[in-house]
Amino acid sequence: MDSFFTGLVYMRFLSPTVYLVAKFLFIGFSVLALAIIALLIPRISWTQFRIKDEFMAYSKFNTGVTQKITKIWLKVASRLNTNIESEYKLALIEADDILDKALKTQGFQGETVGDRLKQITSDIIPNIDEIKEAHKVRNNIIHDPDYHLTYEITRKSLDVYENTLKGFGLL
Repeated sequence: MDSFFTGLVYMRFLSPTVYLVAKFLFIGFSVLALAIIALLIPRISWTQFRIKDEFMAYSKFNTGVTQKITKIWLKVASRLNTNIESEYKLALIEADDILDKALKTQGFQGETVGDRLKQITSDIIPNIDEIKEAHKVRNNIIHDPDYHLTYEITRKSLDVYENTLKGFGLL
């Protein structure tokens, strides 16, 4: 490219000043384009899209797993109809366990559900903040024996788990 412009200068099609200005404009445009690309790459994480796509493909094609999870989920949801607080607590613990197994299956690393949830952004699971709240309720149940769980909190948390599992095609 440089030799092309040099040839034009020698043939008197471009003056050396125009050549120099054009050269700096192209360099400036290239630097600007690279800066924009460098700023956008961290915002677009292809691994997040890849993980979501793999999770969806796995859940759609593995109907045996889907049927098993649906059967377990119906048992979890039926605990809500008992009007017994201990059943509410058990339902949330079981719902969290289902989500944990789904996350492990997809290769999210970590020792606990909380560790796995830290790796997830809203690009992978749109309602990740609600899931983290539901998981906090589950942690309160586990770590505080005096934690009082109401029907409303249980219903809201189970809805979050259910919507998440439906979003993955597991229910």
